[in-house]
Amino acid sequence: MSLFGKDYETVQEEWMLELPLKMQSTLLACTRGVDSQWMPNMKSVNRWLRSLMLKNGNGGNDHSDFQKIGELPLFDGDFEREVEYLPVHYYHHIILGLGIVHYKHPDEEVRDIAGYYYTGLVEMLHQTPETEAHMDWRLEDNPGELRDPPPSVPRALDKHNSMYHPAPPPPPTTTSYRRSGY
Repeated sequence: MSLFGKDYETVQEEWMLELPLKMQSTLLACTRGVDSQWMPNMKSVNRWLRSLMLKNGNGGNDHSDFQKIGELPLFDGDFEREVEYLPVHYYHHIILGLGIVHYKHPDEEVRDIAGYYYTGLVEMLHQTPETEAHMDWRLEDNPGELRDPPPSVPRALDKHNSMYHPAPPPPPTTTSYRRSGY
């Protein structure tokens, strides 16, 4: 991008630029954390997501906690108690962002970790995780276009039907994750 005669690069990581605009904007919407409560476990997940999506726009200055990655929490009682008190609006954004990372990130380990949190958070709502095909349909760029209905999903989803409800991935093998290059 050029502004005032100077070229600038994007703060988005390269893998995001290959996604439809709706997916990109959905991911950016989940980078904002919860301001109203102290939630250290959810904040760790949120910072991890930021580190996957955004380049440090502060000239390499790592004095900010914006992308600081520590230990990622296990889906246990402490984490679940925090999640119970999340504002629904934020909960919705974080689920959508984790789903996109789970299906679209180029690194398999990252996809597995995102899937662990995505599946757990969706199931806490007594819902079934969305399939990749349905997510692709819902978030494709199609301004003003008529389009086919979404991929069919059976009315009654059964936890034992692995075609529509894959088993949740195991917890992360490590409790801390750091992107290469940092």
